Amino acid sequence: MEKEKHILANSEKLYSQLGHAYESLYGEGRALDWAGLAMSHAEEAAAVDENVQELKESMDSAYYTLEEATFSLRDHMDSLSFDPDRLNEIEGRLEEIKKLKRKYGNSVTEILEFASELEEEMESLSNKEEKLEELEVQIQETALDLKVEADTLTDLRRQAGEKLAEDVKHELQALFMEKAVMEVRIQPANKGYTYEWDQGVSYFNENGQDQVEFLMATNAGEPLKPLAKVASGGEISRIMLALKTILAGFQHVTSIIFDEVDTGVSGRVAQAIAEKIYHVAKGAQVLCISHLPQVAAMADTNLCIEKKEKEDRVITNIRPLKEQQKTDEIARMISGVEVTELTRDNAQELLTMAEKIKSNA
Repeated sequence: MEKEKHILANSEKLYSQLGHAYESLYGEGRALDWAGLAMSHAEEAAAVDENVQELKESMDSAYYTLEEATFSLRDHMDSLSFDPDRLNEIEGRLEEIKKLKRKYGNSVTEILEFASELEEEMESLSNKEEKLEELEVQIQETALDLKVEADTLTDLRRQAGEKLAEDVKHELQALFMEKAVMEVRIQPANKGYTYEWDQGVSYFNENGQDQVEFLMATNAGEPLKPLAKVASGGEISRIMLALKTILAGFQHVTSIIFDEVDTGVSGRVAQAIAEKIYHVAKGAQVLCISHLPQVAAMADTNLCIEKKEKEDRVITNIRPLKEQQKTDEIARMISGVEVTELTRDNAQELLTMAEKIKSNA
């Protein structure tokens, strides 16, 4: 429309310029006559000198091309017409498009997309009842699929929960919690997306239809209680170590971080935890933060973490320990601040025992 508007608005000028061009080619003293005369002279010259033949053929081609262009000029002039009504119509439509752009989009494409959205909305409103019925059918079908998938997930959870409870019990036996019993309790969720079935109400969320709880009894004769309410700090440490040991084999991790999983334990339990952590380290890199000398002695590499005050700021420094430094630090962990020859001997004994355990593992 912009191009057509430009042509209509300049139709008189366009017709005049085309007319001049046509007259120059085909009017009185027309250029075509002169070109034809030149072509004739060249033909006579070519009869005398064959070297002129190629030039003569070029002039022939130029003449016929010019003649064809002249006739095309005439045809185009005949097709031109000045239509004020058409010009007004185009200007009106272009102005309307500008208004639509200000309101509905920056381009004609965006305006058409908005119009399409309005048409769809109008259609849905005009067929509201039918649309609601279609949506209800879709909800029913989707809910049925959801229930099937959720039931499958629940079954898989029950199977995995039973195996996990058995594996945790086995791991805890090695950590001197022989009487500990674990249960993974799976119950229907009580909140989430609600859907009513013939058999009652079900709740769904992004994790399925289950509410999962870990229950534990750490001593014989005790009832099962939620894990957070039944275990002491030392027991929690061992339970978390057991869980991480088991799950590491399924998660395909390459690095595991134990942040003081030995809290609240000592003696033979500390030694058992140290050996369990080393067992995990055989299949993955283990980074372990510990205050227990038994755990530190089992490590292949020891890093000492120190905090110092510098210019009114506390700076944390980490440095690798060499063999003698490793012995001194473990001795400090055993005795506290003062390191004696006896504590150093104890530290060396722990390191020797650790190397023996690792070589036999």
